[in-house]
Amino acid sequence: MRAVTDPVAAITHTIFGGIGMTAQLRCLAVQQPFAWALCANVKSIENRTWTTKYRGTIVIVASSATAQIKRYQKDAKPEKLSTEHLTVSAAIGLVDIVDVVPLNPKIEGNSWAFGPYCWQLANGRLFKAPIPCKGKLNLYLPDDELAQKISAQAPVAKAPTLDRSGSAWIAAMTNIPADERIYAHMENYIKLDDWDNVLRMSASGLALNPDDFDFLANQA
Repeated sequence: MRAVTDPVAAITHTIFGGIGMTAQLRCLAVQQPFAWALCANVKSIENRTWTTKYRGTIVIVASSATAQIKRYQKDAKPEKLSTEHLTVSAAIGLVDIVDVVPLNPKIEGNSWAFGPYCWQLANGRLFKAPIPCKGKLNLYLPDDELAQKISAQAPVAKAPTLDRSGSAWIAAMTNIPADERIYAHMENYIKLDDWDNVLRMSASGLALNPDDFDFLANQA
């Protein structure tokens, strides 16, 4: 077989065993702690305001933002959340895009699903060592230097075994009150112009807390 010299094509060759070598691996910047949860193969949905036709493996780049980390740490009870494993400004692992669908009743039960577009992901795995780099908007191609470093780590990337700290983070990210989930779903159904589900969420919200009628009316 002809040697693969292009760094990006080399990554695809490594991951897919030479199949589909014309495909080019993309990167996606995600804030921590969600970037880690994806590569730990725990977070199965990434919520975005936009969709993509791309399917296959992507590189997860942990962005420089730390606002979400601080928010969860502030609200953490009773266990303090360690940030030892939450590297920022680095490519930290890989995940596969299986499908992208708008928020819908079938996936509302997934604790990670909020929408408006739900990227359904699988096979998350972490690099042995984070690769320092800056994130960019949307799906983007890595430069040659980054591609070479990804290529070196991709074959041995794997999902970690969750320790107590990791489990605490997952619990914090998924322990969302029912009313907050309803409001988030309702807001994103509005963005999707899915008014049947907006009305359904309104009814669910009122059943849960009739005092929130004014809020729900304003949302709709």
